[in-house]
Amino acid sequence: MRTSACVVAVAALAARPTAARADGGYAERMIAIDATADTLIVAGLVSEHDWAIYAGLASYALGGPILHAAHDEWPRAGVSLGVRVGLPLATGALGDAICVDDTGIRCIGSAAIGAALGMLAAQIIDPAVIVEDAADPTPAMLTIGGAF
Repeated sequence: MRTSACVVAVAALAARPTAARADGGYAERMIAIDATADTLIVAGLVSEHDWAIYAGLASYALGGPILHAAHDEWPRAGVSLGVRVGLPLATGALGDAICVDDTGIRCIGSAAIGAALGMLAAQIIDPAVIVEDAADPTPAMLTIGGAF
């Protein structure tokens, strides 16, 4: 019980909005949330605690969209949720489709590998593409001057 309370507290602290900084957006918080989700999933897989897997999957699927929403980026939250749910489903279906096993037992493994690769791709796409940089680009200017 204490462990789940700690996970909720860490997720709440990571998702709280911050003032826009000159060096970028909130991509580093997104990476921290995803690392926490991955750690929970792996810890649940190597132990006998199924709750850690479910907590990690929930953190993976909802952490990014909640972080976008906390920064009043509602359209980005929707895109993030779509990428985080849709991409693993698509790559999992692709992994299942390319499986040639007649029994179907090994196809579950290839679908799981495909879904895991989709999750990894979504965790790369979200902070790299969906998060908007807070830094304003320096405008390009052409100046012509002379001395008289």
